[in-house]
Amino acid sequence: MELNLSEDPSNNIIEKILKNSEILNTKIDLQQSMKESKDFSGLYVFVSFDIVNSTLYKSIDRDWYKLIDYFYDTLPAYFKSEEIGEKFKIWKFIGDEVLFYSRINNSRDLIKIPSEITSTIRKVTKAMHNKFNESCGLLSIKATAWSAIVSDKSGSDDNDERYKHKNVLFKRIRGGNKEFPITIYDFIGPEIDLGFRLAKSNAKKNQVLLSAELTYMILDIINSLDDDPEIGEDFKISEKAKYKIMCIEELKGIWHRRKYPIIWYREQWETDIFDYDEDDLEKYTFYNDKENKKEVRVYLKEVLSSVGRFQSVRNAIDDIEKGASKNLDSIVNGLSNQAEIHLVSILFDEMDNVLLLKRGKSKKNNDFYDFGCADLLNKKSFSDSLTEYYSKLLETQQSLSFVKDSFGNLIPIGTYVFEKSSGTLASGIIFCAKVQNIDVNTKELSRKGYQEFKKIPYTDLSSEYLQEKQITLFDGSLENIQKAHSLLTGDLVLKKTFK
Repeated sequence: MELNLSEDPSNNIIEKILKNSEILNTKIDLQQSMKESKDFSGLYVFVSFDIVNSTLYKSIDRDWYKLIDYFYDTLPAYFKSEEIGEKFKIWKFIGDEVLFYSRINNSRDLIKIPSEITSTIRKVTKAMHNKFNESCGLLSIKATAWSAIVSDKSGSDDNDERYKHKNVLFKRIRGGNKEFPITIYDFIGPEIDLGFRLAKSNAKKNQVLLSAELTYMILDIINSLDDDPEIGEDFKISEKAKYKIMCIEELKGIWHRRKYPIIWYREQWETDIFDYDEDDLEKYTFYNDKENKKEVRVYLKEVLSSVGRFQSVRNAIDDIEKGASKNLDSIVNGLSNQAEIHLVSILFDEMDNVLLLKRGKSKKNNDFYDFGCADLLNKKSFSDSLTEYYSKLLETQQSLSFVKDSFGNLIPIGTYVFEKSSGTLASGIIFCAKVQNIDVNTKELSRKGYQEFKKIPYTDLSSEYLQEKQITLFDGSLENIQKAHSLLTGDLVLKKTFK
């Protein structure tokens, strides 16, 4: 009997793999990259997303391939919609698992990876359950992230000691033609294998599993963040608390049979992390909380030093931070030469109250109040950057109503310049907006480096009132509040100047 693959509906999954895979869409990226650098050596982060209980699901639903097809479509779309996720490329598809990779050029990118993996798991799981009702309570997603220093054998200099690593990137032409080559990337080496070994026995549903090396790098970078207006001790404490060592165990072929720390990342640890009927969980005893009692970063430094891995991890961090990685100088220089722009919005609610935030104890001028401070995000507009910052700060999701000119552009009410602790100068632009009500999320307030907030009725605002209430503002703040109020209540003279 002749087998006709085209008649098998599940064969569409193969087409989906080819369609979604960047193997068929690397021509432009590859040509551009080759212009900038022929060597792709450096620090890489790998992320695996895998469906839990898919084998059982296949046995009870004859149309199981439709869900897998949907997973292949949805997961890359959601992950790449994240700020850091967009820098990841699809590595390969293995059954119900999708793997991504990214070469890291900016140390602060590492900090955001676990939270964006968490966000992706949540969004894709919800979307999958909504579309396939029978998967609710049965299917979930687990994720693993790990790192490796990789040598590009097709471009690296064999005499460069920094690039004599055990992990290798291979680029092979596997089809197409001279003008439109199909290039396949693959990674091979013991640190690549580590991620698969780690995931095999310790990746669990709805959890984000991280390698010890990647975790140490992230925590060390968090610990070294300078005290600028956006980063305080409160932020560091809250971020470090998201990483926990669940247990230590031997992984076959890893660290010469020395025990390996099993680390999970969660945004919140207060809620139940396991379902009541999950099996094989007795080993996850929160090792570092109950047995070791040391800060995770400190403990990992001791462990990595003990197994001879600390120096290579430390070198990887230094290479990123100093821009020492080969052929990355131009990228790092470009980043350092970009203007640092901060955005502020003075918020009023429907009751004409203005929001004031008291700066965190670890910040400069920590007895002063300001209005919050957002960064101008890459590839984002002023309004999008401000909305992302302030919508997270507020307790309930609300839209911000900005004052705009006739062309739809936000109208600024002022600018400012401040000196960071490093001695460098940063600039800011002040806008204004109205929200329905001002209810601040206190946890998010702390993460953003603030102690407390106040809602002050605009009619009460005066130098005497502020002095009486012991509220200290920066020079010019009171005038800017008055300008903001005038704009929001309809100062047509100012608006007409933009027409």
